[in-house]
Amino acid sequence: MIGIRIDMETLELEISGHANSAEKGKDLVCCAVSTLAQTLAAYMEKQMGDGNLSNLSAEVQDGYVYLNPTPYGWSMQDTVTAFKTIREGFRTLARDYGEYIRLEEE
Repeated sequence: MIGIRIDMETLELEISGHANSAEKGKDLVCCAVSTLAQTLAAYMEKQMGDGNLSNLSAEVQDGYVYLNPTPYGWSMQDTVTAFKTIREGFRTLARDYGEYIRLEEE
């Protein structure tokens, strides 16, 4: 099972585990979660490179993702919007594939 924890107040995302809905490399649930997480990670890295974040704690590896950006005041809305957008994707996946995904929102 994939555990997803997203905290909109602290802008923290943590994902761990695997869906195990199919064999490795063919698991579309894992692929969907991974794609959303990697999209957010790539956007946060771009924000950091563009000088819109004062700090970015990030770890992305097989079966684990952790993101915690610290935006400057002027970039807070963009960062929150990115997190909200990805959160909606996770909500949809958790609704449709709840036997493989546990979503915890704070």
